[in-house]
Amino acid sequence: CDPTAPGSDHTREHIPMLFFGPNVAAQELPIANTFSDIGATLAKHLGVKPLSNGTALL
Repeated sequence: CDPTAPGSDHTREHIPMLFFGPNVAAQELPIANTFSDIGATLAKHLGVKPLSNGTALL
């Protein structure tokens, strides 16, 4: 959290993500708009059905 921002909402965290495998092309991922984008990306990479929230970044 940003210590200068009021409240306890997440404001500026960056999460490094590295995906590796034969079907993963080298690319720079876009900035996620929400934490649910991270979940949607992991679900897509793992081949499981994602929740209705979020957009896969891959």
